[in-house]
Amino acid sequence: MQRGEPKEGYRSHIGGCIAANMSCNQCLDWDWFVNSESVSATLYFAASLFTRCPQLLDTVQIIAGDDACHWRKSLEVKLNDMRNAHGTEAEPTAAMALYAKLLEKPWVVDLFHFVNHSVDDKYCQETTNPTLPQHAHLLEEENSESSEQLFRWMGRLKVIINSMPLSKATFYLARMVWLHNERSIIETCMTKMREAEVREVRAAYGLEPDGACTSAQRKELATLLLAGTREYDLSKMEKWRKTAAQRAGRTYAAYGEHSS
Repeated sequence: MQRGEPKEGYRSHIGGCIAANMSCNQCLDWDWFVNSESVSATLYFAASLFTRCPQLLDTVQIIAGDDACHWRKSLEVKLNDMRNAHGTEAEPTAAMALYAKLLEKPWVVDLFHFVNHSVDDKYCQETTNPTLPQHAHLLEEENSESSEQLFRWMGRLKVIINSMPLSKATFYLARMVWLHNERSIIETCMTKMREAEVREVRAAYGLEPDGACTSAQRKELATLLLAGTREYDLSKMEKWRKTAAQRAGRTYAAYGEHSS
């Protein structure tokens, strides 16, 4: 141990961070990578997140990442191995049910990294290709590079974090991510959300969705989201979407589908 080094040591065994975030740049969760990044560590992180927040997986429309082709393929292998070990007639375990539900979601390589993936990789080109019609419409108006933007922001903290012991680095980054999410929520509500989206989210939280979409309504929604003390109801959002579609003479489409 060097002179002045904390008893728990510096972060020499930590290879970096893994994080999950939404296209609006809000970070859902993060953790340290021990030694180096790996497919199994990424899948463990995803399984841990959706086990702790099962309702989150119900609202996810698409999962994007720089190595989604290997993530999904590995998940398929793990699920098949577990099914073979337990037998087709046996009751599926919690892990098997989670893996099956994850595989029901479309997985794609984000647009930024997809250009570097081999055109000879049949699985990647036919399963996790973001330009496929069934994936492209889900990525419309979505920011599939939000993870890269988040990691670029985290990278600015690297010099500070590397000089800290693990406990302080964890607390510091957790606090910075919290502040980052607060700024992201305010920016999204006040400037990025379209009027229709503001009304839909207000309906989900039991707020009046009709009328002009004013800055006061946006601020009220941002304040409610930051407080995090009120439950949302997606059925109310769907009811409002259906009503709005009927008023506009459009065909109603469930969340994540296209209307005409």
